[in-house]
Amino acid sequence: MVAADPLIITSDERPVLLDEWQRLPNVWDVVRRSVDADASGGQYLLTGSAPTQGTHSGAGRIVSVRMRPLVLGERRDLSPTVSLSALLAGVDDVVTGSTTVGLTVSVGEIVAGGFPGPRHLEGRALTAQLDGYLSRIVTREFADAGHRRAPPGDAHWLVAGLRGSHGDYCSVGDHPRRRHRRVGHQAGPEHLDRLLGRVDGAGILDPTPAWSPSRNHLARLAASPKHHLADPALAVRLLRRDHTQLLRGDERGLPIPRSGKLLGALFESLAALSVRTYGERADANVSHMRTSGGHREIDFITTGQHAYRRRDGIAVVPLALLGP
Repeated sequence: MVAADPLIITSDERPVLLDEWQRLPNVWDVVRRSVDADASGGQYLLTGSAPTQGTHSGAGRIVSVRMRPLVLGERRDLSPTVSLSALLAGVDDVVTGSTTVGLTVSVGEIVAGGFPGPRHLEGRALTAQLDGYLSRIVTREFADAGHRRAPPGDAHWLVAGLRGSHGDYCSVGDHPRRRHRRVGHQAGPEHLDRLLGRVDGAGILDPTPAWSPSRNHLARLAASPKHHLADPALAVRLLRRDHTQLLRGDERGLPIPRSGKLLGALFESLAALSVRTYGERADANVSHMRTSGGHREIDFITTGQHAYRRRDGIAVVPLALLGP
């Protein structure tokens, strides 16, 4: 019906939800013109991929909001004792609390993922859902977003490249020879960058930008983002790992460059997901800091049981105790 007459959406009772709107991109302009005629907010919700090429930006009319998977606290119905917003505002100096959530539970959540739909699934049913999601990204959503459908060889290369780049600081093109040997493809890094851009547009990537202060006294700060998938469970599926393998440190020859053990990198992604979600609520940006030589860096670490403030003022907060 919408394909035959896109204006039909303007006659429905507000609010109107348009799911997978990118399959009929002209509804974007219909919404834009409707908002021009009536600028009251909350009339339309457009869910799906980012605007396609040739679509009006929607500036001044449509606000883009990234929807991330559930954070750790939402998955386990935890009771956080430390507010990130309060820490940033400096209104609460008390850092305290204890939790029984340990490494085993955290690994379970890394494997299960934070997508609401399959949260009730386990075992092969869960892995089939996640595998299907990854497959649809490569075989279908590229085309839905206005890109050329990736050939089978490119799709395989892209998946292999994501395996290698997950949690890595360097951009995909920084070390083309090393990465090409890993993924078994001889095309130039610019080609992989284009494919990676497609994946980013489909929402599967959530890179953390490098911190770049306006008056940089640290001349050797790295400028490349740190690559994270939208949810670490997707990385687990790409790497074909399970709960037991992660806990016993089964790397199978796939250590994360300059990041140590695979499990540490996956937990860091879970922490990044939570901190970025809470940070957005506080209108804060989250960046990583690392010198170009890799000798100094600031990361997300540790699970632990207790929250406290060190004598030097640094707050140590287990992820299970951190809230918005």
